[in-house]
Amino acid sequence: IIVRENLIFTPGSENWEHVKFAWRCSLFTWVTGVDHLVYTHLLVSNGLNAALRELPPTHPVRRALHVNIFGTSVINTKSMLTLAGEGGFLHRMTALEWENGLRTVLGSSNDFKFETWPQRFEACDLPFDVKQELPLFKFGLKVWSTLRRFYNAYVDIY
Repeated sequence: IIVRENLIFTPGSENWEHVKFAWRCSLFTWVTGVDHLVYTHLLVSNGLNAALRELPPTHPVRRALHVNIFGTSVINTKSMLTLAGEGGFLHRMTALEWENGLRTVLGSSNDFKFETWPQRFEACDLPFDVKQELPLFKFGLKVWSTLRRFYNAYVDIY
């Protein structure tokens, strides 16, 4: 079911294929522009990179997390030059105008909230059985738990 401007669309209804396609395009734009570009590259990656540079090069936490940020400064700079700007790839790939469109989407950093993966899992309002069918949720908690145990053990050594 997709609801748009108080209209309800279901499989088989008039314009269902178009509405479904528009929804998928909107989701792709949001995931690419907000979750991936803004949250992952511009906020988390750059934030972690800047924070770790405050630690001495031999600090155990900096050494452990270096593998997670190696090369990200170059990638993030290139993404700003090629993807995020007016007339960039993301702008040209979407149907959004720059003003009040993609610029607004990319400005979504004000909505970002630092949270653990279990917190994000809980905050997502999808039904639990649906989450168990989506790889991001089905395996995400397992990956998060494994990484947390690894980094906890590493920090405990030092």
